[in-house]
Amino acid sequence: MYRPSIFVGDPGTSKTATLQHYLKSLDVEKFNLLNIGFSSRTSGKDLQVNVESNVEKRLKGTYGPPGGKKLIIFIDDINMPIVDTYGTQQPVTLLKLFIERGGFYDREELTWKNILSTHCLAACGPPGGARNPMDPRFVSLFNIFNIPFPSDASLNRIFATILDNHFTPFTSLPKDGDWFKGCGKIFSECTLKLYQSLVAAMPPTPTRFHYVFNLRDLSRISEGLCTSNPDSMASPVTVCRLWRNEALRVFHDRLISKEDKDWFIKTANEQLKKSFAGQADAALEGPVLFGDFRNALAIIDGGFEARINEDFGGYGDVKTIFELLLASYNEKNKAMNLVLFDDAIEHLLRLHRLLRLPRGNALLVGVGGSGKQSLTRLAAFAAQCVIFQVKNTYIYIYFILGISVYFSYVYHYQ
Repeated sequence: MYRPSIFVGDPGTSKTATLQHYLKSLDVEKFNLLNIGFSSRTSGKDLQVNVESNVEKRLKGTYGPPGGKKLIIFIDDINMPIVDTYGTQQPVTLLKLFIERGGFYDREELTWKNILSTHCLAACGPPGGARNPMDPRFVSLFNIFNIPFPSDASLNRIFATILDNHFTPFTSLPKDGDWFKGCGKIFSECTLKLYQSLVAAMPPTPTRFHYVFNLRDLSRISEGLCTSNPDSMASPVTVCRLWRNEALRVFHDRLISKEDKDWFIKTANEQLKKSFAGQADAALEGPVLFGDFRNALAIIDGGFEARINEDFGGYGDVKTIFELLLASYNEKNKAMNLVLFDDAIEHLLRLHRLLRLPRGNALLVGVGGSGKQSLTRLAAFAAQCVIFQVKNTYIYIYFILGISVYFSYVYHYQ
């Protein structure tokens, strides 16, 4: 007898990626896929509308996927919906009815709808934070699989393989080629030890609820190291400085207090000295300013120069380049009068780095007038990104308030 399955694991253990990779391998002639992501605001109606839009009528009161196929419903973050007044989660309760009885009631005519040839897969993290504990009666309907956090040996092997493959062209360098042989394993171990120290020392708290670190952060550091190239980073010191830059960007920029930041810088420096004793002193000198914007103005003007990530070493060259970019921006757009002091330059590099990475996202938090919008516009111009901004006019605010009141009313009375 068919039983649905649910996969449980900590964030970053590749639950969603693994299941979606498997689902994409299914025969499209036999299976249709429906991906649903639950959130705290997902209602039972949202789930029912999604399912009904992917089935068609076969007989009176009987529905199924079109073309005689089977429908695979994959629900991510299944334990995210908010718990209502009666201690239930509305979409989860409806899904329980759907799995037990093979259908649900029409919301207008109150007639029963049988849904044939559908199978459910789900993924969720352990209860905590925004994730709520689920009804044991609902969980009992599933086969439950735990996806554990990978062992240190597995993590080192994964990231070392990625980095060693990336550094293969570096091994042919005439001067330091031998140093790059096997350096991927050292970088992987160094990153993992820093991550473990950070997780142990800075758990999330009510005032630091965003101190949540997982495997994605290790991947981001490896992704940053893979932006190196033999042309601009032929020196081991430069690559070590790049690792330092990525560690600061991925971990340090998330910290909010001076004590936390000082602790992290000290810990990262000590880890770098342990792993790369011969290059640590030079790698720790001065600020770390990396970017691939040296030829950005020529590229924007129609040139074909390649973007190469490099270490600028100091603020002078960076300031000169961004002043030219700012002048070019002001010629084409509404002028911005910016003073590019050192802190502003560092924020620019942070923003530019995120915009240049695949799926780079950022939430900028700061008081009004601190330059969030202006620096974002300049960084986006340098990265050749198009900006779309929702303007908070009174009409827009009233529209959003009206929609919110309407959905609150519908949610309350359904």
